[in-house]
Amino acid sequence: MATPSRHPTRRGTDLAWVSLLHVWNDGLTAGLTVLLPFIAADLHLGYARAGLLRTAHILAMSGAQIPLAALAGRAGERAVLGLGLAWFGGACAALGAAATFAIALGWVAAAGIGAGAYHPIATNRIARVADPRGRGRAVGALNVAGDIGKFSLPAAAGILATLVGWRAGIASLGGLGAAVGLAYLWAHRHPGGDPQPSTEEPDRTRGASTWWGIHRPRAFAVMTAIGVIDQGTRSAALTFLPFLLVARGFGKAEVGGLFAVMTLGGATGKFVCGWLTDLIGDRPVILTTEAVTAAGVIGLLWPHGAAVFAVYLTALGIVLNGTSSVLYAGVAALVDQVRGQRAYGVFYTITFLGSAIAPAAYGVIADRSGLAAVFWTLGLVTITILPLALLLPRHDFPAAAPIAPGGA
Repeated sequence: MATPSRHPTRRGTDLAWVSLLHVWNDGLTAGLTVLLPFIAADLHLGYARAGLLRTAHILAMSGAQIPLAALAGRAGERAVLGLGLAWFGGACAALGAAATFAIALGWVAAAGIGAGAYHPIATNRIARVADPRGRGRAVGALNVAGDIGKFSLPAAAGILATLVGWRAGIASLGGLGAAVGLAYLWAHRHPGGDPQPSTEEPDRTRGASTWWGIHRPRAFAVMTAIGVIDQGTRSAALTFLPFLLVARGFGKAEVGGLFAVMTLGGATGKFVCGWLTDLIGDRPVILTTEAVTAAGVIGLLWPHGAAVFAVYLTALGIVLNGTSSVLYAGVAALVDQVRGQRAYGVFYTITFLGSAIAPAAYGVIADRSGLAAVFWTLGLVTITILPLALLLPRHDFPAAAPIAPGGA
């Protein structure tokens, strides 16, 4: 078996560019969420229609992932990544001129389509070209970039909305995002730069000739099931944690501060867990993080002061968010190099839908049995990941694919 060529400098450059795209893709989505109250007030929307704007964006993003991942296999990953962000940013900029709810709904849905280009294609690209000994760290770093966007762009959106209004604010951020997408295309305008898989890896591609690009279907199904539960736990926990904190007597500023430290812990966990995956494999890390998460969400029910809660939520954020890096890197060992974007599209679509459904499902539990029942249920459901993780294959990352000459 031929040893694929390594180009660490080019891989690093590629990771830097794709991470920058992640900052803007996740940041613009979070920025839109922050601006919803301003949009609703300006267009005289109730809570239901304001929420529908958010729902339309997420559903469009989820629905676009598989088709755009398939398109990347034909048109090239760089083209779809760059044009996706340019489309996303352009739609956000156009949203600033929306005069009615129907027009705003159309533009946020269009923005969601552009946003759907990023996650399956970018994660597959980085996981495929990374050195197999450092794939977890590469995916972890990519994951952290999204958190930087989620933290910085909503803050910028809030400041701009205060200074110049939400319309000029979203138009400015959207225009900048589109410019980043176009700059990525310009910097990689020369054809033939997409990384190609080695032609001498029969074990990796055996049985992977299906359209979906999944060559270990059973393990992929297990990984996806873990992802659904993990994403659902995270989504529901973050949804109902503010209610729990308010019930404990924390004010708005304290709640915001506690969420900030939890975000910091989450970003740390994404990188640390990716690094640990490279050292000891994905199964031990998943077993550890999910066991601690299960205990941690239940432990939120015991009263703590603000200082103790800050430390507690930082630690909980590490395990609550860190597993995602393990899962995203682990999927790479289960998919075909040629059609991996499609497999990642399937994984992200299903797990994103789980993340969207979980808050509503746990909301029913909260209405019927109280807030404490939500966190007890979250802990018990999370424990079900442990036997699933034991079904995963042992840590077996394939060799990294070579990068074609001129590719970055």
